[in-house]
Amino acid sequence: MSVILLIMITNTSHFISANSTKLDKPQTVIQQDVTANNSNNTNNGEITELQLGKAIERDLAGGKVHSYNLTLEAKQYLQATVEQKGIDVVVAIYSPDGKKVYEMDSPNGETGPEPVYLITETSGQYRLEVNSLEAQAKPGKYQVKLQETRIANEKDKPRVVAYKAYSEAILLEAEGKPESVDQAIAKYEEAISLFQSADEPIGEANSLNNLAMLYHTKGDYAKAEPFYKRTLIMRIKS
Repeated sequence: MSVILLIMITNTSHFISANSTKLDKPQTVIQQDVTANNSNNTNNGEITELQLGKAIERDLAGGKVHSYNLTLEAKQYLQATVEQKGIDVVVAIYSPDGKKVYEMDSPNGETGPEPVYLITETSGQYRLEVNSLEAQAKPGKYQVKLQETRIANEKDKPRVVAYKAYSEAILLEAEGKPESVDQAIAKYEEAISLFQSADEPIGEANSLNNLAMLYHTKGDYAKAEPFYKRTLIMRIKS
């Protein structure tokens, strides 16, 4: 029975997607209001203003940076996604005073999402940068979309911290060192608690499943099984 359970859940594992609305339901995302800009690989001194709900798709060459402005109020919750489509990028956000307040570089290579979750501290013009760090990288596409901005509520703080812990766990797990795996386990446990506080079942389910898989990889099946079961229960309920 345990073996069957492990197979069922590991086959449904997936990375948290900012476009997900249900647990473990593969979705075809129809991109609407997509602005294509293929003319340059630099901003040429011009910074594009990101608009809520409007996706921008562009080409990016290795070693280049694209910048986008975000005009935000203090204590606002921000959610955005940069979808990599053939080039590995680092996403960073800078506050109005030029301080880096967020950075994300998931270990997913040239494809997949780089999610952004942030609560602003001050009002003003923020800057989101999409950066290809490898000068020799082949040109590729990416899509950036500002998905949500609103006044932060009481659940947004644990949500933002939870996604940070989750992302750190993935990076630690990718290192593959025994000590890093142990640190990743601690980060996933932290994320699970925070996702529960934020009422964020997608994040909680993915953290549970990834934690179970880590214990499974370590050969600690007794610890892995209850986490797999919790994941399965959450996904059945969804």
